[in-house]
Amino acid sequence: EFGSLEYYVQTFRHGSDDMPSSSRKSKIYAMDCEMVKTIAGPELARVSLIEYSRSCCGDDDECDERVEANEKSVVVLDELVKPRRPVLDYLSEFSGVTPSMLENVATRIEDIQIKLLSLIEENDIIVGHSLENDLKALRLVHNRIVDTSVVFRGSNGRKYSLRHLSNVLLQKQIQKGCGSSGHCSTEDAEAALVLALRRGRIGPSFQLKENTKPQNVVSVFHKINRNDNSKSLSFAQRNEGSCVCVGSNDWISKYANATYGAHHVLSCESIMDTMAMSVPSWISSDKPGKRAGFLWASMNCGEKKSADGQWKNEIRRLNEVLGALVNRSPFNTPILVVFQRNYKKALSLSQQRKAALNVKSTCGWSAAQDNVWRQYLEDCRWCEALWIGSSVNSNGAPA
Repeated sequence: EFGSLEYYVQTFRHGSDDMPSSSRKSKIYAMDCEMVKTIAGPELARVSLIEYSRSCCGDDDECDERVEANEKSVVVLDELVKPRRPVLDYLSEFSGVTPSMLENVATRIEDIQIKLLSLIEENDIIVGHSLENDLKALRLVHNRIVDTSVVFRGSNGRKYSLRHLSNVLLQKQIQKGCGSSGHCSTEDAEAALVLALRRGRIGPSFQLKENTKPQNVVSVFHKINRNDNSKSLSFAQRNEGSCVCVGSNDWISKYANATYGAHHVLSCESIMDTMAMSVPSWISSDKPGKRAGFLWASMNCGEKKSADGQWKNEIRRLNEVLGALVNRSPFNTPILVVFQRNYKKALSLSQQRKAALNVKSTCGWSAAQDNVWRQYLEDCRWCEALWIGSSVNSNGAPA
C-alpha cells in the first residue's frame, strides 16, 4: 500500500552541466537512526546527523594536538519521523521514542530524504555504527562510509557494541538510559565520529585488546611460571598430583575438555549422583596417582523443590560432601566452596529476553516478564564463598 511512496534515493554531486560543481571540500558527517517496530518490520522514527568541524582554533597550523580540540561537531539534523504503518512496539527501551513523541509529528521519510540529499554530496563521508541498518531505514544509498562496527571488529569477526567501544576506548559512558530513556541518537553519532577520527589519527593500535588464548583455572594449573628463575616448572609439576574435573556433561564440554589438559574428567550431573563423593575421595587419597593436585567441581543442588522431600535430601547430601571435605582433607589443602543461586534460570530467561526484544521478533516481552528476569539475574550475581583450610601448630600437628 505504501511501497510506491518509499523509494531508495542516492546522494549525488551538487551542480549541473550549466553550473560549475561546488568547490567545497568533502565533509564528514556522522549519522544515527532510531527505529520502531511496525507490521512491516523496523521503520524510521528518528534521524540525527552531525557534521565534523575541521576548524578547532582558527589557523589549522597553529592548532595544538589536543584530542578534544580536533573532535568538535555540530548537529545539522535531528528530527522525529512518522511511520506510515501501525506501530506494534516503540522499543522505547532502546530507541527512546514514545507514543507521545510521535503523536503530532507530520514529517515522513521522503521529507527526511530531501533534507539529507540537500546536505550530503556523493563525495562526503558518513560515519556510523552498523550503518547498514540506518541506510536501509532511510532508503538511502551512499558509497563513502566508515562503519565503526567493522573498523573495530574483533579478530574472531565479533562486532562490539558502540556502548562498549565508547566505554573502553573513549572512557565515556553513553546509552545510560538503563531501559528508561533509551538511546540518544545524537550522542551515538558523536561517539561513532570520535572513534573514527581517533582511529584515523592514531592508527590500528587504537583498538580493543583481545585475549586470543582463553584461560581458566585448569590451564593456569598447567602453566609454567616464567617469572620464577629458579624453577621452570608448572604448579602441576611441583604438586605432583593429577588435575581432576567433576561436573555435568555441559559444564565439562565448556570448561574441562582435553584442550585444557585435565587428567581426569568425571561426569556428575547433581549432588545426588554417586560420583559426588569422588570430590573428597580425590583430595584425601594417599595412593600414588589417585590424589588430585588440583580439583575443580561444579554440581547442581536444590534446583527442584518437590513435595516428596527431594530438595531436603539434596541439602543433606551437600552437608555430607562438605563434611567429608572438612574431615578428610589434608591439613595443607586450601578449599574454596562457592554457592550460586538460579544460574540456569537466569541464563534461560536472558536468552529468551534477547530473542523477544530482537527487532525481527514477533514475540512480546512484558514488564512482568522483565521484572522476573531482573530478579533472577540479581539472585544469580550474588554468591557466597567459603574457604576451608587448616594450618599446623608448633608441634607439627594440624590445628
